[in-house]
Amino acid sequence: MSKKQRKRGKRHPLLLYRRTMDRLWGITVLLGLVLFALWWYGRDFTLFYRPGLVETLVLLAAVLSLGVGIFAFVARFLSFVQPNEDHLLIATPFFRLKTSYRRIVEVRSIEFRMIVPFDRLSWAYRTYLDPFIGETVVVVRLRSYPVPPWVLKLFFPRFMLFPEAPGFVLVVPDWMKLSVELDSRYSGWRQRLAPRPRVPGFQRGMRF
Repeated sequence: MSKKQRKRGKRHPLLLYRRTMDRLWGITVLLGLVLFALWWYGRDFTLFYRPGLVETLVLLAAVLSLGVGIFAFVARFLSFVQPNEDHLLIATPFFRLKTSYRRIVEVRSIEFRMIVPFDRLSWAYRTYLDPFIGETVVVVRLRSYPVPPWVLKLFFPRFMLFPEAPGFVLVVPDWMKLSVELDSRYSGWRQRLAPRPRVPGFQRGMRF
């Protein structure tokens, strides 16, 4: 393994972000296909559909919807969390957040249901989170966020942010591997910063 590979950890897919993209790409592709069908067969269904501006707008909307759907499908595979030598990287297609280990207060594993009040959520949110209700997640508590929280809310799913304090809720396929790797990286970083004890005795080259 090269030095560069040792500095970078394994990429663990972010399942909450993937869940968001799964819902988005399905809806937008379906909408795009419906609009494309309307553009192609519109004049056969209604007399209100006329060639010209309306026809062009429907075609543009169909292309846009299909484009968003295809991008959302690809984006499912572009989001991950990666413990590196001196920071934790959370990456999405539009945003890459590096969090220094100096900001980390605690790393622990907990059941997702202990963090999110499922009983008080709307039907839409419960459906969205249903695959993760019984899952164990990795919680990284921070002293403070590297960027303002409102920026994170623009790029990360709502439930990726720890509700009680600054921190991240990381839902990945193998929480144990992420927890072990992150703990190892974090402990190694702290050991490198710790002052080395002075060895008693005479220094080499001293003369009497």
